[in-house]
Amino acid sequence: DIYKLGRITFPYGQVSYKCLYDDTQIYFSLEIPGDYRFSSESDRLCAAIGTMFKVGSKATYHGMGGCPEAATGCDGGVPDSCSDYLVDLGAHWELKTTERGVEYPMNIVDGTG
Repeated sequence: DIYKLGRITFPYGQVSYKCLYDDTQIYFSLEIPGDYRFSSESDRLCAAIGTMFKVGSKATYHGMGGCPEAATGCDGGVPDSCSDYLVDLGAHWELKTTERGVEYPMNIVDGTG
């Protein structure tokens, strides 16, 4: 149940999704019910989505994969013992200053993108 991952039922209805794949890619389409709108005046009313996929055989959707050796952080890099707990993260968001059709690189300096 995609809408119950946080143990709270989404109040606007069930999220629906479709999956399609070919020899090299997997494509997902999500439909999330509710009253959403984009605002060029406020970053709080802009679209955002994050995804997490289990990669490792012991990975969980909680605690960034759930590796016990990384429970307090990975400042020195991901420990080798965490390979069975790996997850793949993806995100997309649009802010009031976002230009459509422009790919923005990740900002790892201050965590803003």
